[in-house]
Amino acid sequence: MEVNVLNNFPGIPRLTSFARDRLVFMNKTQLINTIAEQSNLEPKVVEKVLNTFENVITQKLQKMEQVNLTGFVSFSARERSARKGVDPRNPSQKIDIPAVIVPKFKAGKTLKDALKKSKTETVEKASEKNQEEINEE
Repeated sequence: MEVNVLNNFPGIPRLTSFARDRLVFMNKTQLINTIAEQSNLEPKVVEKVLNTFENVITQKLQKMEQVNLTGFVSFSARERSARKGVDPRNPSQKIDIPAVIVPKFKAGKTLKDALKKSKTETVEKASEKNQEEINEE
């Protein structure tokens, strides 16, 4: 399976170069194929389920309803109120930014804990690798 690795991701300046080099992005097709492999389902079935999932979430958020996948993620929508802003093409001019409804995502505890554990293991592995390289010299 082909994955996209970005070696230069300036949008995340706080990450160390080690962490930035490990960023991997998975697109929808790759996600479908991975789920199909792990669940022994046909990719077309997985695609249909994923599309239905997206549609249900979108419909619920359009109705300002919340969707919780306990331990994993919570989806909600909130209204961002209208406000004044600055025209980027003409900074001296003020513009009105209309109110909009925006999606909100909140990671669940199980997901957060899994990422903390993953980060700890990754840092430990990197430290071990660095120590090995030092010992070889």
